[in-house]
Amino acid sequence: MSSIFGNSLRSPAPTSGAISKGRIPQTNVATRKRTLPSIQSLQNPSIRASVTDLQTNSTAAAPLFCRPFQKEWEKKYDEGDILFVKAEDVSVNSRNQFHVVANLPVLNQLLRETRDVGVGGIQGKRRYRADAEGFNNFKKDWHFFGVMLNDMDTGSQFQRLLNVTVRGRCRLPNYWSNDAGAAFGAFGGNRELKKGQVVWIGFIKHEIGAGGEVLFEPDGARKLVNETNPGRIGNEPYLQAIPVLEPDNWGGPASGTYARRGQVGGNKKFEECLHKIPIAVIHHLPFKNTPVKRQVKAQQVTDTGKLLDRMEVFVRI
Repeated sequence: MSSIFGNSLRSPAPTSGAISKGRIPQTNVATRKRTLPSIQSLQNPSIRASVTDLQTNSTAAAPLFCRPFQKEWEKKYDEGDILFVKAEDVSVNSRNQFHVVANLPVLNQLLRETRDVGVGGIQGKRRYRADAEGFNNFKKDWHFFGVMLNDMDTGSQFQRLLNVTVRGRCRLPNYWSNDAGAAFGAFGGNRELKKGQVVWIGFIKHEIGAGGEVLFEPDGARKLVNETNPGRIGNEPYLQAIPVLEPDNWGGPASGTYARRGQVGGNKKFEECLHKIPIAVIHHLPFKNTPVKRQVKAQQVTDTGKLLDRMEVFVRI
């Protein structure tokens, strides 16, 4: 014992830290260095996991090939964008493996501008007009997919391979709260947000008065849209997607009822929507609210949505 302590006291300096081969036990930890997935690998996913720790607040993400638009709207998609996918043939035998993917501004653009094509390529009525047939077309064509997390293929100039959160925790732009109380009420405003509330995207009938209305396209360009007229082909009232918040005392989808007096935490246009999709449950709110004009413009312009504060939510939980 004395010799051991004697040696350590005579040489108190720390060791060099060098470790010789054979002193570290072998492990079977899988490497995390991976290349971009191919179309074949995405069609045949593996259920193996290589994590070495316990997961909490786990999320599920899915890859999504995004078809390019002529005006390259898809290149502006960013984290937090609420994504909708158009239902079409992308089966194994299909030549086209890309999906038509739309965030909130692009979806509103397509709802407004898409026309039914008749014989000879002649454009007819608005496909997503605000009547029973147009509403059925919308429900058949478009489905909520998830919330964009990031781009999985940042090196590509021609395609976008998006990583989309379909379940679990993510961040959303704050489309729903406000800083102007009564002023935002003119837009069907939400007076307050609370942790645990459900945020929705509602689809409402949009009409334009005489003289038309100047609206934005997803890239920020302005466009004059003619007045709506149910009797004029191609100018019918149409559906538009807007953020709405359920009142605290709403009875739920089964009942469809709630107390209309007060509507604490609710939204005036919630009951006016022809269709509503629950997006997420609020987990954590931003410290400050957003200017009203910015929130309204973010429903049409993608870059404006990037300026909104983010809030943490749970999707499909």
